[in-house]
Formats: sequence, C-alpha cells, structure tokens
Amino acid sequence: MKKFKKLYLHAGLEKTGTTSIQRALDKHRGRVEKLGFFYPKATAVGKNILLGAMFCDEYKERPLFLAAVDKRGGDHEKFVAMIKDELAKEYESTSATSLILSSEFIAGHTNLKKLRDYCDSIAEETEFVLYLREQSALLMSLYSTYIKSGGIEFGTFGQLDQKALPSFLNYRMLVERAEDSFPGNVTLRIFDRKKLRGGDVIKDFLEVVGLHQHEDDIQVARQNESLSVVGLEVLKTINLKIPNIVDGEKNQSRTFLIEDLMAIDGERKYKKPALSAERLKIVKKLTKADNKWVKDKYFPKEKSLFAPVKAASSAEFSQDDILAETTSMIAEAYNRLYAQKKLLNETTPLINSMQNQINKTIPDLKMVGRRINRTPPLVDSAREKLEQIVPLIEITQERLDTAFELLETVQGKLDNVEPIMTAIDKNIDKTPQMLTAIKTKLDNILPILQGLQDQYENTPEMIGSSKSKISESTPVLADARKKLDQVRPALEAVQTKLANIQPILDAIQDNLATAEPGVSSVQANLDDTSPVLKAMHSKLISNRMPED
Repeated sequence: MKKFKKLYLHAGLEKTGTTSIQRALDKHRGRVEKLGFFYPKATAVGKNILLGAMFCDEYKERPLFLAAVDKRGGDHEKFVAMIKDELAKEYESTSATSLILSSEFIAGHTNLKKLRDYCDSIAEETEFVLYLREQSALLMSLYSTYIKSGGIEFGTFGQLDQKALPSFLNYRMLVERAEDSFPGNVTLRIFDRKKLRGGDVIKDFLEVVGLHQHEDDIQVARQNESLSVVGLEVLKTINLKIPNIVDGEKNQSRTFLIEDLMAIDGERKYKKPALSAERLKIVKKLTKADNKWVKDKYFPKEKSLFAPVKAASSAEFSQDDILAETTSMIAEAYNRLYAQKKLLNETTPLINSMQNQINKTIPDLKMVGRRINRTPPLVDSAREKLEQIVPLIEITQERLDTAFELLETVQGKLDNVEPIMTAIDKNIDKTPQMLTAIKTKLDNILPILQGLQDQYENTPEMIGSSKSKISESTPVLADARKKLDQVRPALEAVQTKLANIQPILDAIQDNLATAEPGVSSVQANLDDTSPVLKAMHSKLISNRMPED
C-alpha cells in the first residue's frame, strides 16, 4: 500500500466550520492535489461520516453510524474493509505526498487507538488537528442544526438543567484522548473569528497544512450557517405541523419551504440565539477548570481559552414580535414557492416535449442495446487476433533492433567517408579543367611520339644504307661504326621508354572520362618523361648520318 509522508487528520469538532473546510477541499480537489495534498472522494462531503463509523466500537448505539453500516451490508468488519479498499485505490492513483482526512465525528466518537493504527499504515507521520469552540456557542449551533433537521426539544438542554455537562463538551478529556493516541502531534485551534486566520476557518486550516499562500484560490461560501432567534422559533412551529420524517422516509413536501425560510432568515440578519443566563452560568462553572488546563498547556499567553460570552436577553423578542416575524417570513416563503410553481408551470411544456423526444429515442436505444449485446463476440474475436499478432510483433521488434544496429554501423562508416567526400566535393569542380589540360598535353605529345616511331622504323634502312656506304669507304665506315656505337645506347633507351609509354597512353586515351584517380600519377610520369624525350630527340638529330 502507498504510504504518504504526512497525514493531516482533521478531527472536528462539530459546528466548527468543518463543512466549509470539506466543501473547499472537495471543490478544489484538483488544485490541492497539484500542490501535493490529496483529499480522497471516498470520505469526502456527504461521506465523512464513514470515517467515524469505521472506528467506532459502539456504532450500533449511534443511528447515523448504524445507518451507514446497514446501507453497505450490515457487517461492520466487511464495511471497514470495503471503505479501506476504496481509499487504498484512491491513494495509489495520486502522486501527492501529503494526505488530508476530515470528519467532525472523529474526536468524540471513535476508538482513537484503532484509528492511529490505520494512520500509521498509510502515513509516516500524522498530525491530529482539532478545532475547539466556546461550549455555550457550540450548544446553540447544535440546537440550530437539530431544529433544521425537524427536531423540537433539544435534549442536551435537559442535561444542563440537571447541572451535568455532556461529555463532548469536556475539552480536557477530548484533548487527553488525542494526546494518548497521537503524542506530540496534536494541533489545537480556536474557532473564533477574532482568532482564525483572516477571520475565516478555511484560511486557518490551510495555514495549518501549509497552503496559506494559495488561500484566495481555495474558497467556498460559508456552509451550514446557524439560524437566528426568529428562524428557530418559526421552524419549531413548522416542525410540529410538517415533520421531517414520515413513515421512515424524508418528507419531501417540506424541503423547498425549509430552504426558502433559511434563506430568508439569513437575509434578514436577525441576532443569533444564545443560552439563557442560568444555563450559561452552569456551562461556565462546569467547564472552567478543564478549559484552564487546555489554555495553560496549549495557549499559555492567552488570558482565557475563549472570549467572554453574553447570555440571551429575554426582552429582545416578545412572543408577539416572533409571531409577526413568523407571519412575515411565511408570507415571503409562500411568494417564493409561488414563483417556483409558476416557473414549473412554464417549464412543464418543455419537460413534456423532452419526454416525447425521449420516447422517440427509445427504439434507437434498444437497437444500440442489441448491438452492444453483439459486441462481446466481436471483442473476443479481436482479442484472439491480437494474441496471434503478438508473436509477429515480437519478431518484427527483433528485426527492427537488428536493423537499428546495422544503421548504427552504416552511420559509423558514413562518418569515416564524410571527410573523403568533402575533399572530393572541393576538388570536383577542378577536374574538368585538369582533364582538358592533360588532353591538350597528350595531343601535343602524340605527334612527337609518332615521329619518333617513324624514325625508329626507318632506322634499319638508314643503317643498311650506311653499311653499304661504309663498305665502300673504310675510313667512312670506321667513322660511322664509331658513331653508331655511340648512338646505339640512346636508341635502345628510346625503344624501352616507347614500350613503357605506349600502354599508358592507350589506357589514358580510352578512359579519359574516369581518369581522375590516376591524373596525378600520369602528370608526374609525363613531367619525368618530357626531359628524356627532348634529350633523345636532340641526340637523334645530332647523330643522324649525313647522306652521300
């Protein structure tokens, strides 16, 4: 299983802006994840109760937890395994290094030892984050939520009347439980607008996790606002006539009415309710020592853990005032419902038209369904063909690898040839001129060589003539013999050179178009031969016998 570097476990409390924090993380999940923090969907808004139900030993005694387990099969162990599997799949899908889990049902409702074991299995370090709210304000906010949910009498007030403090308001006990399971890793924050960062709980939580630089981009409207004094009285009356639950099901007939009444209540900005002076006195007395312990340990520089709270003023609203405001709110709610009904009537023709279109589409949908049913065999056939192709693909890959090796070898040889090609490219423009010059020289040499050949062929006749003349004249013969002895070595040298040169000249004449590689060699031989030929020619001329 993937393990995060750090887990921020937002443990509540209830009515401390938890819903707003969860909504912000839910709405901006993608951006938060890019910043390195993962907030899973499996336990997000609407499902955050699951974290509490997972680690609650007495889940059957808590209706919300029991309903969550029953909805998923009724077996608590299987329920826990199912949620853990869902979370594990999400953990593997992210590259974020920090994890955020949030549920207001953790601090006071779970077995923190079991929760800690789970945290250790998914994160190297866990920070337990807990928001505390002044107890009387927390009670009134819970009372508001209770009335909005259809309640009438808030049983917790009965405990206060008996001068007993509900366990969830004992903050020392909650903090000590957290410290026992997460020693050295408990972070406490005070839910008070004057102490929250920027007076906003979302910004404050982002500061805790280290995202305060992005607080302006990770915001939502305030969620789950408490009702005013007037709003509470109006809803209490409505709850008597229109209950929230009918025959075990949520009463949909009151949904829009309640939403409109809460909206109107928020717009009129009536004063929020507070405990009576007598109940407030009991709360202060029962929480004083424990609050001081928390303050001394976590907020030693503060004068008190919470700011002073005033009791409700009995003269603020009379029953006649509340009745008048109730009538006014209901009248406005009726106007809104009428506007909604009017809009609904106007929308009905469009809905009917859409229904007709849907009815016309049904045959097409059925045809698509039939084609979908025929698809599996095609998929199986395609899979078989793919399995047959795989070996061919592997062979092709091997051959491609071999081809790439050959290409690398060719590339190496091309790299070696490149300097030669560059040199040829530089000199190729000069080649026609050089060949022209060679041809010109050859054209000049050939007549000379031909003349030498003719003279060579006529030499025997000349010698015969000379012999007859020598026989006629001994002195002349002796002189001629002497001169022939002198000329013979030169003639033999000429004959040897002619024999050597003739094949070269023939080859050059036949291969002028491809003579470039031997141009330099031929030029050199010509340069060496020219002086010798000239010398031979001079000697022949000087040694030729004069005619009688």
